[in-house]
Amino acid sequence: MHCAQIVSCLAGGRNKSMAAKAYEMYNNECRQSGLLIRTPETQWDICKADTRQAIEKMGGHGVIKVPYANAGQGVYTITQPKELDEFMNEKHRYDKFIIQSLVGNATWSSETTDGKFYHVGTIPDKKLRTYVADLRMMVCASRESGFQPVAIYARRAEMPLLTDPAENPNGIYLSRPPFYLFIYLYFFLYFF
Repeated sequence: MHCAQIVSCLAGGRNKSMAAKAYEMYNNECRQSGLLIRTPETQWDICKADTRQAIEKMGGHGVIKVPYANAGQGVYTITQPKELDEFMNEKHRYDKFIIQSLVGNATWSSETTDGKFYHVGTIPDKKLRTYVADLRMMVCASRESGFQPVAIYARRAEMPLLTDPAENPNGIYLSRPPFYLFIYLYFFLYFF
């Protein structure tokens, strides 16, 4: 008898709130083994009125996310007081938000309970600019084969990682999908 395997995404798809909770639950379950998924420090179900206090607690730098969206939509990167003011003055269709620590440049990343995390960036180009880049891997597991890669997804920000966030006139550096270069590599696996 062959049973269909359940395939799930711990990242929650469009549900950022569920993803944040799933990561924390997974990490709590696996903490004894030393295996965990590193995520920014995350608070969920935060009322709009409490977002300012949450961002200030992280040193004035952070990320505010709407609970349901993907591909960088509904993400507000806060590096300056004016960006937080703009978020607070904007009308939102959600009552609760997700607040995360900002992993930015060494000079403007959030202060967290585990310290300060920041992007080292890519190797500098000819103008000595570095860029945020990430590499994500999707894996699957089976009792017979163990863990195996399914796909690799890489992207690089179009704009460089700046030492001073005020140098960027748009104020948003890391989260907007049009600024990313997407590269897809697929591995085809056989499961029998």
